[in-house]
Amino acid sequence: MGCRLQQDLIFALHGFLGQSQDWFACQKHLQAQWFTPEMFNKTSPPIKSYEVYVDELIARYKPDGDMARKKVFIGYSLGGRLGLYILRKYSWLFDHFIFISTHPGLSSFDLRQDRQKSDAVWADLVKNEPWESFLKKWNSQTVFLKTSLEPARYEKDFDMIKLSESLKLWSLGTQDEMHEFILKHQNKVSWIVGSEDPKFIGIAEELKTKKILLEYSRIHSGHRVIFDNPKELTDVIKNIIA
Repeated sequence: MGCRLQQDLIFALHGFLGQSQDWFACQKHLQAQWFTPEMFNKTSPPIKSYEVYVDELIARYKPDGDMARKKVFIGYSLGGRLGLYILRKYSWLFDHFIFISTHPGLSSFDLRQDRQKSDAVWADLVKNEPWESFLKKWNSQTVFLKTSLEPARYEKDFDMIKLSESLKLWSLGTQDEMHEFILKHQNKVSWIVGSEDPKFIGIAEELKTKKILLEYSRIHSGHRVIFDNPKELTDVIKNIIA
């Protein structure tokens, strides 16, 4: 299996406040050709709507036509939500899609409106709050209980305008509900959540109960699976794409 994994191509998107290097631990455990674009540094492309950004991202990503290579998309959190748009429009481009700690979208108009208002507050904070103060508030959110802190994040590595714009344009409140497309492509979709992440376990259970997902995997971790337990995560990924 090791020889074939050398041929796999993995296209991986990090989460909010993320960096390409967030995948280093996974790369160490899973030998493949990784494409891990940056989304929030000073040289990364400007933030646009989900649809336009995904179109431009795919235009820069030109996988070869080698049928012997498996092509796998992996998205964590916000990266997974962007990946759902790739699944909807470019499902043919990948042999498999793996979504980690990903929200499939809100069905309620009121919930979407509330989330847009909440994310607008965060968008203002990231532009105007001192960096360390913003990080402390961000990390104090309930979803990050029972999970590790992200690696050290330094203000110099980020473009605050891009972070702010992403919170508005890529708010969960502006995201389409993707149940239909997960169901349509369920044979090439895998879903992974942390065992100590009750909110996202609940989401996965609901998708499974509605038969939108065939199954999902639990990793011993909180929400930040890629930092909490990269070894178990990559073991699960290896089994998925074997």
